[in-house]
Amino acid sequence: MRTSRMSYIAMALILVFTFWIFVSFSTAEINKELKAQIDTAIERGIKYLQSHQDKEGSYGNHAGITALVATAYMRCPKHYTEKDGAFLKDAIKYIVSKAEPDGSIYDRGPASYITAVGLMALVETKNPEYKEIIEKQSDIY
Repeated sequence: MRTSRMSYIAMALILVFTFWIFVSFSTAEINKELKAQIDTAIERGIKYLQSHQDKEGSYGNHAGITALVATAYMRCPKHYTEKDGAFLKDAIKYIVSKAEPDGSIYDRGPASYITAVGLMALVETKNPEYKEIIEKQSDIY
């Protein structure tokens, strides 16, 4: 059951990022109908992710996956912020809860990768509240 749920979350993330990349980096003019369809597909992926968030704000009880989902929220065409709802605010709070005293962010898995995507999400918030965690990383690397 858990593996199936994680697979669906991964597919939704792939959908959101794929369409975001397509829309963001496409040099060709996209007709309005196609752009509307893409935006609708992205929003469906976002809604799916919102409906599968764990109570503590994580996705799959994993800091890395939660960071990727939070980044997808902030980079999608609606550019969600923490002020837009608990779905993003709680995800960021979960990521911050996994920050270690040295600034690394992880719960399990490859610490350097989890830290990198965690920092990506925190930087993307543009929230000065996370400055200390972000700056600690410059001391490590």
